[in-house]
This record gives sequence, C-alpha cells and structure tokens, in this order.
Amino acid sequence: MKKYAKLIALLSIIFVAIGATILGVYLNSIEKGNNFKLDDYIVRSEGNGVTIVSYEGEDTSITISSKIGGKKLVSISAGAFTDTEVTRISFDDDAKDVKLADKCFAGSTKLEYVKLPEGLEYIPDYCFNGCTGLKSVGLPQNIKYIGNYAFYGCTSLTKDYEAESDGYRWLNIPQSVTEICDYAFYQCGALDAIRVSENLETIGNYSFRESGLQKIALYNKEGEYGIKTIGSYAFYKSYVGSESGLNELYLPKLTTIGSYAFASISNNFKYFRIAPSVTMIGDYAFSGSSSLNRVVFEQNEDSEEIGVGKYAFAYDINLIEVALANKVTTISDGMFMGCIKLLSAKDLVLSEKTEYIGDGALAFFNSTSTNTKVVDYYVKFRHTKEDGTTENILYNDNFTVESLPEYYSGNTPTKKKHFIVLNNDNELISYVGRFSDDTNSYLEIDSKKVYTFKSLLNKPITAIKSYAFSGSAFTKLCIPAKTTVIEDNAFNGSMIEYFYFASSSASSTEEYIFEEDAFNGIKLSSLDAVRVYVIGRSNAGIVSDSNLQKALNDFDIEIEVSDEPN
Repeated sequence: MKKYAKLIALLSIIFVAIGATILGVYLNSIEKGNNFKLDDYIVRSEGNGVTIVSYEGEDTSITISSKIGGKKLVSISAGAFTDTEVTRISFDDDAKDVKLADKCFAGSTKLEYVKLPEGLEYIPDYCFNGCTGLKSVGLPQNIKYIGNYAFYGCTSLTKDYEAESDGYRWLNIPQSVTEICDYAFYQCGALDAIRVSENLETIGNYSFRESGLQKIALYNKEGEYGIKTIGSYAFYKSYVGSESGLNELYLPKLTTIGSYAFASISNNFKYFRIAPSVTMIGDYAFSGSSSLNRVVFEQNEDSEEIGVGKYAFAYDINLIEVALANKVTTISDGMFMGCIKLLSAKDLVLSEKTEYIGDGALAFFNSTSTNTKVVDYYVKFRHTKEDGTTENILYNDNFTVESLPEYYSGNTPTKKKHFIVLNNDNELISYVGRFSDDTNSYLEIDSKKVYTFKSLLNKPITAIKSYAFSGSAFTKLCIPAKTTVIEDNAFNGSMIEYFYFASSSASSTEEYIFEEDAFNGIKLSSLDAVRVYVIGRSNAGIVSDSNLQKALNDFDIEIEVSDEPN
C-alpha cells in the first residue's frame, strides 16, 4: 500500500506541475498582444515589458515609474491619456528610457504640465497635438529634433512660464536640437520667445505659423546662428524678431528661405540681412510684413547666384531701404509691388547685373492717394569700380532710369520729381511718381502749364508692360507714338481713364496688340467708361478702319478724335 501511496503522490505532483505550466502558458497567451489591467492602467504586453494603452485611475496628477504591477514599462501608446482628467504627468528618473509613440498625448485637452523622460531622443510626431490646456513642458536635454505637429494647436503653451527681466516667457529649446520639424509649434498663440543653440539647422514648414513668437535668441550671445533652412510659412503671421536693439535678424549660415516664410509678420521685425550663403528666397517670402523697413543683400563674389521668388517683398508698406547684390540678376514679378514708401525715403539700389525686371516688380499698387509728397530718390543700380568700391548709377547695360520733366503741385506749387524705368527694348516697365491732375498738379512743357500727363508722348516706347502705371494718380495719358503693345494689367490700380494716341496711330500700318486684360483694374471707371482718342480732327475719316480701332474692337471701345489735351 505504501508503494501505491508514493506512486499516487508522485503522480499528483506531476499533474499539478503540468497544470501550473498549462495555466501559465494560457495566461501569457491572454496577455500577449492583448490589453489587460495593471494598477490604474490598461497595458499591452510587449516582448520585454508592457506598453501603457490607457489610464483608468482617478488621480489628476500622476508620476510614471519604470515598472507597473511589477512589469517593466517599455512605452506609451498613442492617445493613452486622451479624454482623461489628468492635468499633470511626470516621469521618475528610473523611467528615463520609456519610449513615446506618435500622438501619445494628442487630444489630452485637460493636460497642463508634462515632464518628459530624460532619455528621450526626440519629441514624436503629433506628441501634444491639440493639447489646448498645455501650459508647460519639461523637455529632455538630449533630444535631436522636435517632430512634425509635436505641439500643434497648444494655444496655452508657456502661459505658466515666469517672465524674465525683459518681460518675455522664454521656452528653452534643448541645445542638442538640430531640427524643428513641420508644424511643430503652429498656432501656439501664447508662445512668447525661444532660445536655441548654434546646433539648430532646420526650421520646418509652418513650424511657428500663427504663433505668438516675438523673439529668437541664442544661449551664447557671442555665438552665431547655425540655421541653414527656413521652411515655407515658418513664421507666417507671427511676430518674430531678435534681441538686437536694431531688431535685426541675421542668420549667417542660411541658404534657403521658403515661400511665405516671414510673410505678414509684425512687431519687432525691422531689419533683415540676407547672408552671403543664401541661394533661394521663395515666393511671397517677406510679403505683407508691416514692420520690415530695411533689407540688405550681402552676397559677395564667392556667393552663388540667388533666386528671389515672385512678390517676395510685396506690400511691405514700411520698407524704405533695399540694396541688392550683384548675385541677384532677376527682379521677379511683383517683387516690390505696393512698397509705397520705398522711393519716398531711400533709394532702391538694384544690381548692375540685373538682367530682368518682372511684371509689376516696381508697381506702387497702393499709392492711389492724392498725396503729392516729393520723390527725391531714384531707382539706382550698384556698380563696382576697378578699385573694388561701389557707386550708384542710374542705369546698367540692360535698363535705363529716365527722369521726366519736373511737375508742380500743392497750394504753393512746389517742384516734384518723377521718372520711368525702361529696358533695352524701350519697353516701359514702370512709372514712378505722384503727378495727379485732380490736385492742381501741372507740368511745364515748352514754358506752358500742362494739366494732363503727356510727357511720354515723345518717348520711343514700344510697349507698356504689365502694371507699368499701377498706382499712378493722373486720369489722362498720352500713349507714346511708337507704342504698339499694351500688356495685361498695364493700368491696374491707376486712375487713368482717358487715353490719347498720336495722330500717326490712325494711319499706322503697325499691328496693335492689346492683351485680354490690358484695361483691367482701372480705379475710377469700369471698362465701359474708358475713352480712347486720336489727336487731330483731320483723322476723323480714317479712324474707323485703322489697325488701332481693330485692336480696340475686342473691348467694344470706339475711338474718338480730339484736340491735344491740356
């Protein structure tokens, strides 16, 4: 019997062991790849630990340690704290190697403070996206980059930061960071100022768009910025400036400025030096920047040619000084359109290597007031002399800046200046001036007072380019006798509605080319009110069959005959 009892006991032990093993395997199979609860968390088993999937506790302030329920914490998954009441999260020192998934805190609108694990190598994409209540974040000191959309829409970020002596609440970007990725701080409206190190090389697209950012500074004030690339819309509609007393922002290693990168910014941003390393400035890069008043290009002989996009400085209404380097050979379409102060305070100095001035590049689109402020300054071109010094000249090999007869204006008539810019083909690129026949302005031609703008009539101008007369304030224009081409929007934004052609235009064998929108955008009239005249009563019989009339038929404009206007 004893022999059988021992056998039964042995078999019992074996069955218990087998059962325990089977149960263990079963329980592990339940955990692996599935969610289960540990302490206040729903977790998922990983190969070497667990990942927090969600929080189900009631505490609003929590500290996350390296172990949960005795199991090693490996990471936190996306949305783990979404729709919770948690306001504060910190990580113990022993949890420094915990990884964060993309979107790990995204949508946690109650979250106000987070201290991130010290071993984190980067801030994941969308990490705090939509955390509208987030006021403060403890950033690890060794992260290399801040991911795409990382703080997108964190409208309260830095609200709880203590303002320093300068009155700004500074967010210190860790000195190890080399890249701030796309949309990283987009719409962070409470973000005052950031400090960065020389290691930061890239500021991504939309990264600070519509943020409250007002200042950028270096940790080492004696150092220099290492930023090489600024993406499109990076600072659009923000207030970015620098600590400099001149409110100057100079980035000596910069190569690329994206489209709209500094568009529509204001406040401290007044002076921008374009470093010799810059090779590309995108479309609208500085457009609508209401405080910007000085731009200097510093390209030298070792610099690459720089491309400047369309409307790069358009409508910078306080811009008063621009100096371009010889590496800027193309003045792009609309480059200085609407810069209404540019020629009333300082010279616009272009490059002697300028080869092309685009449509509307010098169009003073907003200058439709009757202000007759003296224009004492000119478009000039910079010329490098043999001794290496520079001088400003009124022409280069490709363009001419030609003064027109001075006019008088004001209750006590005062002499005013105006001029035109022509290319080598005698095409009129721009008229610059404030002559206005409805404010007692008049020209003196052959010792006679002339109350309409007709001094161009004797110029050998072959074409009127797009936006050439935008912003001009006179209502009557004598078209030069040799002009046979009028481009789209040539008079857009002007007051002109009466056009006079020389008598020779009625019998000319030349074909007239008026582009489809040639008369588009005239301020004081619709197209129905545009009047076209040929000077000389003797032309009445041939006007209706003229090439000029045929060109105007597309606009339903009938030529009239007239005496020379006064």
